[in-house]
Amino acid sequence: MTPYPDRTGRCPAGHVPVQNDVPIVPNGCGRPGGFPVDDWIVLDCCNGHDNCYSTCSKSKNTCDDEFHSCMKARCAEVHADSQMDENFCLVRAQTYATTVVILGQGGFDTGTEKHCNCQAQWDPIV
Repeated sequence: MTPYPDRTGRCPAGHVPVQNDVPIVPNGCGRPGGFPVDDWIVLDCCNGHDNCYSTCSKSKNTCDDEFHSCMKARCAEVHADSQMDENFCLVRAQTYATTVVILGQGGFDTGTEKHCNCQAQWDPIV
């Protein structure tokens, strides 16, 4: 039997992630036990990112890309009347996005451990 690789990066080769019934509870902007980021403009984006990290069908890269896109859209929406404020917001958004790319693996792994079960998957041709 030939195992399929897990495209989400959540399970070992030959296994696929399956969502369990544990409720997902986002914590806003910041990491548990870390310094909270008080930024109401992107709070919904942060909560969406937390939810994404706990959604078994999504990869870390997908979650991080969606997070960055959400923040850029919020900056444009909230600061439509001021290009300078929008640009400042976009710099913060890029900083947050870069931070989760570099430091977010632990949060992604925690979301996987709490909310995903890895089940074996075999090649149906065999």
